[in-house]
Parts: sequence; structure tokens; C-alpha cells
Amino acid sequence: MKTRFSLVLLIVFASFWSYSKESCDLEAVSLVNQKRFDAAEQVLLKCPLLESDTSLQLLLIKVKMFQDDFETSLVLAQTFLVKNPNDQTAINAIGASYLMLEQFDSASTYFNRNLELNPLHLYSNYNMVMVKHLIDSLPEALKAIRSFQEKFPNHSEGYLYEAYIYEDAGILDTAELLYMQARKKFVGDALCYGYLAEFYYFQDRLDLALLNVNEAINLDNTDGSNYYLKGVILFDLDDGRLDEAIKSFSRANESVKSAEKLNFIGQCYYYSDKEKEAIKYYGEAIALDKTRDYFYTDRADAYRFLGKNDLAIIDNDKAIQLDSSVSWNYWSRAKTLDATGAYLQAEKDFFTAISLDSINAEIYIDLATLYEYIGETNKALKCYDTAIQLDPMSINALFGRALIRTDSLNYTGALTDYFTILEIDETDADVYYNCAVIYYDQGDPLEFCNWMSKAAFYGSEDAKSMLKKYCKTYTRLLQNS
Repeated sequence: MKTRFSLVLLIVFASFWSYSKESCDLEAVSLVNQKRFDAAEQVLLKCPLLESDTSLQLLLIKVKMFQDDFETSLVLAQTFLVKNPNDQTAINAIGASYLMLEQFDSASTYFNRNLELNPLHLYSNYNMVMVKHLIDSLPEALKAIRSFQEKFPNHSEGYLYEAYIYEDAGILDTAELLYMQARKKFVGDALCYGYLAEFYYFQDRLDLALLNVNEAINLDNTDGSNYYLKGVILFDLDDGRLDEAIKSFSRANESVKSAEKLNFIGQCYYYSDKEKEAIKYYGEAIALDKTRDYFYTDRADAYRFLGKNDLAIIDNDKAIQLDSSVSWNYWSRAKTLDATGAYLQAEKDFFTAISLDSINAEIYIDLATLYEYIGETNKALKCYDTAIQLDPMSINALFGRALIRTDSLNYTGALTDYFTILEIDETDADVYYNCAVIYYDQGDPLEFCNWMSKAAFYGSEDAKSMLKKYCKTYTRLLQNS
């Protein structure tokens, strides 16, 4: 179930209850309206009226649901229902909690109980649609959502969920059209922009995703889920806006402090070459959730980069303990062992990683690097060959194989690999430089200077020095570069 649609069912309560006017009531309601749920929970738990005020008890149930703590919301709602057996908000909350815990039969029981009390109960009708979508066929799900639209034509959620049903079924053109129709029908509805942004994100259409999520934030700057989505989009865009991604994740954290958000902030710092900050946030994520293997692997990578291999190996071992079926966990430990000089153990972990993910060219490249370091050139060459078979456009594999071929005097093979790289990236100064060196070794000074000039043109300072020293013909070009 997608994150955004797991939250739709919770739109139940925001503005429809009446509260008493004690200061803690008003503060809690204000925090909920700002979607600062962690802060609201603290106010509610300290409020002396909580034991006696049913509206505050229901508000606390809502807060726990927004925090994705459905086990607690279920217990609280069931306790509330004992004293208030026909309270429709509590009945719906129990059903919604069961739904998010994927106990669909129990969820249906409570939603139907509510609909017996009130056939037009908005949220139980909506949540029953979600149940039918999750357990029934596509035609049954569509029948249910269209019935909901007929009953509640002025609620965008029904039209958005129809689009999601098609998206979930892989009928993407129809899904996109329905999302856009909903956005047009409900002008100014932040939900419509948010859902369309998430649709585009999952289709890897990141520019459109960012455009729509920004509009959703402009329309409603209190929804932490939109800031979270924006952070994920900026992280995946990989265009140098990691600082902006960090700000967006931090803003999302104001409503509900999430381990996943903290880990994403750590990732942003890691890829900004700020490993110490990354480790801090990885640690905070682990403190909130010690069950995610990749939290430990991510922190291990940061520790290894800082040379703290003893700490890295502890996290690597923990990640494998949590999930031994994930290739990356062994791959990361292999790199840590490689960094400590434990080459045989590293090789074993590389083999395990490959057995779990045999089509990942990058693992073979890292194993090739290990073999090169310990002088096993033939094994390294075979690893590069396999990597290139898996990914013919892998510059790292082509470059590594070209170096080995050069060292073994296979100049034709090396040049072939370098020329392939230049077809992929014609601006790679190192490739031009290495080609020049090959031509020098072959006794071809004209080609040497020709290729060295190209390396200089693309920014190689070493190439400029070589031109000045060996290629007087290119002195003028050097002065103009």
C-alpha cells in the first residue's frame, strides 16, 4: 500500500470536532491542525482533562494514527469503544487501524458496523473501498469507488483513489488522465497535486513530480508528507540540491519524527561528502528503528569512508544479521574487509553478494579492483569482462579493463575500450590522456600530441604540462586554452 494512500483514510477528523476551551485543548488542536503530531501527543499526554474528555481521547487516537502507530491507536480506540459503544469515530478508527495492519476481515467488520449505524458515514464508505481494492478484483474495486463518487461527488479522495486503482493495476495512461482530471475538477486542492506528484515520482518522471509537489506545498504548507516527497525527489534528481532536500526532510520531520526521514537526511549528508553529519542522522534513525538492515549498512559505508573500519564492520555484521538475503549487505561488508586487508574474507563476501544479485555489474567491478590490488590480474580481467557483458555502457568497467590491457601491451584492446568510453562521454580528459600515452609507447608522436591536446582541452593539467614539454606545435593552443 502506497504511503500517501495509507494516510488518506485519516483525513477523518481534522476540523469536525468541538473541543472544550482549556488551554491544553487549544494547544493540542492547534498543533494537530499544523500537522505537528509528535508535539501534539506530548501536550495531550500531559493534559489533566485527557482522562475525562472524550474529544481529547479521540484526538489522541487520531494522532497515533498519523504517527503510523496503528497498534496503539487500535488499543486506544477499542478501550474508548467499551465506554462509548456506538461512537462512529472510534468504530471507524478501529477499522482503519485494522486496515493499516492488513487485517482486512476485521477492518471490514468495523466499517460495516459503522455503515449500519449511518449508511452515509463518509470515511467508513471510503475505507471499505480501500478494503475492496486490496482484496477483490479490479472490476469490483472500480464498482465500489464509483459508488462512493456517486454518494460523495464533492470529495476529491474518491476520484484520486480511482486513479490509484488503475495505477496499481499498471494501467498508467488511464491513471495519469484520471489524476489530471481530478486536479482540474478540484481546483486548488493540494491533495490532487500531491497524489499526481507521487504518481510521477513512481514513474521516474522527476521533473513533473517536483513541479506538482511544489504546487501542493504552495497550497498547503502544513502537510509533512509533501515535504517528505519533495525531499525524496530532490535526492533522486542528483543535481546538487541535497541541501534543499535536507531542509525538506527536516520540515517533514516537524510533524512526525520518522526513522526513514532521518536516514534520508543522513543519505543527503553522505552524498554531500559530510560523513560525520551523515553518521549522526543514521544513528538517530537507528535509535528509532533498530529493525532496518539498510540503516546499519548506510552507516557502515560512512564509517568506512572515514577510516573507522572497526565500527563499520560492527554495523555490517548487524545488517547481515537482520537480513541475510540482501546482496548489498554482503557487498558493503566485502568493501570494509577489503579496506582492512582481509582479502580472502572480502572475496567470500563478494561471491555471496554476486550469488544474491548476479546481474549487478558494480559488484564485479569492486571485486576486480580487489584482484588488481593483490596482483590477480587474470581474475580481475574476467571480472571486468563480466561487468561489461552485464553493462556495456559501464565506464568504470571499460576503464579498468583498458588499464589492464595497456599493462599487458594489448594496445588495440585498450584503445577499443577507451574509444567506447568516449562514445559515452566525449569530455573524459583521463581517457584522452591515456590514449596519448599509448600512442607515445607505440612511437607515434603526432598522435601523442593530438590526443594530449584533447586531454588539455578538457581540463587535464598534466596534459598541459606534457604539451608544453613535448609538443611545441601545440604551445599556441595551450596559451589560448
